[in-house]
Amino acid sequence: MPGHGDHWECLYENVETFAEEILPELFVNLSLTPEAPLDRPLSLEGRDFQTALAFMEDDGPVRHMVLCLRDARDQSVSVASAYPFLADGTAHRLEIRAVHEWEHGLEAQIEAATPLGSLVAFHDPLYFKNKKRYLVGQTLEFNLAGLIYRAEPGDPTPIETPEHLREQGFPAQLTLEGAAMYLPLGDEDPDDFTFHSPILNVESFVFGGRTVHRIQAKLAGDPEGDANKDLVLPLFASDLALPEGFVPQPGSDFTGILWLQGYLAEDEEF
Repeated sequence: MPGHGDHWECLYENVETFAEEILPELFVNLSLTPEAPLDRPLSLEGRDFQTALAFMEDDGPVRHMVLCLRDARDQSVSVASAYPFLADGTAHRLEIRAVHEWEHGLEAQIEAATPLGSLVAFHDPLYFKNKKRYLVGQTLEFNLAGLIYRAEPGDPTPIETPEHLREQGFPAQLTLEGAAMYLPLGDEDPDDFTFHSPILNVESFVFGGRTVHRIQAKLAGDPEGDANKDLVLPLFASDLALPEGFVPQPGSDFTGILWLQGYLAEDEEF
C-alpha cells in the first residue's frame, strides 16, 4: 500500500536496517495515540479493516510514528505506513485549497493558502483522524514543520543583474543574503520544496543516536512588514542532511530541500 514511509533517510543512514531491525524493536514501546473509524472499509489480502490507529512516543519534537489498521474480525493490527512525526510545529491559519487523498484514504497532501496569499502543500500525518474537517475554502489552524532532506550554508556572493532588469531600475548586483523564499520542488510530491532562509534560532537534540537541529526558519515574509503574516516554522535537520562541519548558526542563511508536514493545531495532545 503506497504511503509516506520513505522519509527515514533524513534521519537514518541505513533505511533497510532501520525498517527491518530498529523500528520493530521501537514499536513494542510506542504508545497508542489517536484512532478513528475508516470512512470506508478496506479489504486487503483477505482482511477486513475498519479502524485506523497510530502509535508513537509520548513526547519529543520528532517521533517515530507507525500508522496501522485493525481487522474488524479478530482485532489484529497490521502496519500500513510509518514516518517521522514532527510534533513541535508552529501554528499558522491556512485556507484549504485542495486535498489530494491517497488511494487507501488514510493519508493525504493538503494544499492551502497562507495569509500572504502564497500556497503551501503538506503531508498531514493525522489525516485519517481529521479528514472530515478538511473542506475546500475552510480556514483552519495547522502546526507546520519541515524535515530537511539536505541543506547547506547560503551563498552571499552577489550576482550580476540581467540587463533588462537593470533597465527597469534594479541594482547592478543582487544577493540572496537574508532572503526568505520557498518554491515547489517540481516532482510528483507537492509537499517537497526548495528553500532559502535566514536562521532565527537553533536548538539541538539527539534522535535515533544522531544529532538533530531544530532550526527556526523564515520561508516567506510580508512585504508590508507584518510579522504576524510571516511564514516562520521549525525545520529539522539531522547531521546526515548537512555537509560535514556545517553547524547552523542564528543570523546566518541556509538553503536546501525539505518535506513539509502539518496537522491541526487543536490536537494539543501532541
